[in-house]
Amino acid sequence: MRIHYRAILSVGLVAALLPNWPSQVAATQTSKAEETQPNTASSQGVETFRSGDGTVKVDRTGKGAVLCTWGILEAARTAERECFRDDDKAVEAELDRSISRIDAFIIHNSVRPVTPAALEAERLRGIQALHASGNICKSDAGKMYEAIRAGGASRLEASTTDLLSIPREPVINPCL
Repeated sequence: MRIHYRAILSVGLVAALLPNWPSQVAATQTSKAEETQPNTASSQGVETFRSGDGTVKVDRTGKGAVLCTWGILEAARTAERECFRDDDKAVEAELDRSISRIDAFIIHNSVRPVTPAALEAERLRGIQALHASGNICKSDAGKMYEAIRAGGASRLEASTTDLLSIPREPVINPCL
C-alpha cells in the first residue's frame, strides 16, 4: 500500500525544497553524440525527452520519482523537527531511516556522481527555502508530516521499500 502524498503537497513546496537540484546536484549534460539521437530515450525505467537545449527525465517504473519523494520527506522531516517534535517517535525514526535509504540510493544510482556533501548542501538549501517561504508548521510541509504520521511508521517503511525496489537513475519527474 503506497502513501499518496501528492494529494496534499503543492508544487511550490517541492520547488522550494529543491531550488537548485537540476543544476547543481543531478544536472544532465548532453554530449554531441546524444544530440544526434532521437528526442526520447529510455533506460532502467527512466525516459529522457530532449527538446532544443533542454532535457527532461521522467520515471516510468510506476514506483515514483525518487527525487520528488526525497524532497517531500525532507520537507516533512523539517516540519516534524520544528513543529511536532516527540509527537510520534516511531514515525520520526522511520522518517530518518527512509531518508537515509533514499540518500544512499541517490548516491549509488545517479548518472553523474553525487557526493554525500553535495546531497547535504542541497538538503540545507531546501530547508533554508522552506524557512523563507513562511510558517512551516501551517504549510504543506506540516500537512505532509501529519499525513505521514497518520499512515504510521510501517506504512512509510513499506512505501520507501517499494520506491527503492528498482535500481534506476533518481529523477524528480513526475512530481505532483
